[in-house]
Amino acid sequence: LLEQALAPAAEDRPSAAAFARQLEELRGGGGRPYVGSMALERGAAFAGRREELALARAGLVESGVLALVGPSGGGKTSFVQAGLLAALEAGAAAAPRVLALSPGRAPYEGLAEALLALDPRRPQDLDDLDEARRELSTLLADGPAFVSLLLEQIDGESPRRTLLLVEDLERWPSDTAPFVVSLAEVAAKTPRRLGLIITARRRPSALMPGLQG
Repeated sequence: LLEQALAPAAEDRPSAAAFARQLEELRGGGGRPYVGSMALERGAAFAGRREELALARAGLVESGVLALVGPSGGGKTSFVQAGLLAALEAGAAAAPRVLALSPGRAPYEGLAEALLALDPRRPQDLDDLDEARRELSTLLADGPAFVSLLLEQIDGESPRRTLLLVEDLERWPSDTAPFVVSLAEVAAKTPRRLGLIITARRRPSALMPGLQG
């Protein structure tokens, strides 16, 4: 908007009324594009970072893995939730679904639970569902590539991209490194179907040596 307002040619600059209307749209109808240290949520108005968003989007689409490194409070969560996800949805036939993974001692069970929630064929009985979760977590631990196979079965003829979100890598126990590394390897092999987004305060390879870059 500022680029348009400062255009050299008068005919390329918006009128005062148009400028005010577009500014109000950017503000989200009365909201603020910047909210201090509070992280922006998905769907919130996100201002700036056009070049960074383009690079992040291209890198994730091409390689399947994206690592955002920066200090605490530096805007990594806002960049992902309000900026990158919106950029990935723009122009996509189907908006990518996002599975936020939580740190813990049983990461495969957490991933299995998230994947089962997507599957309309999942058992409805709680005991059967619990058994299915345990079986799926065992399959994932034996071969993480099963993630892509399961997503293919769930999606059928209407493929939809799935993004796995691992935030604050520092909070993940060191013994979960094989889990995160295996997800990165699978995403790198199937970037059109699966993506992995990691946020951290230090380079991921310094936290988990198996991660590249």
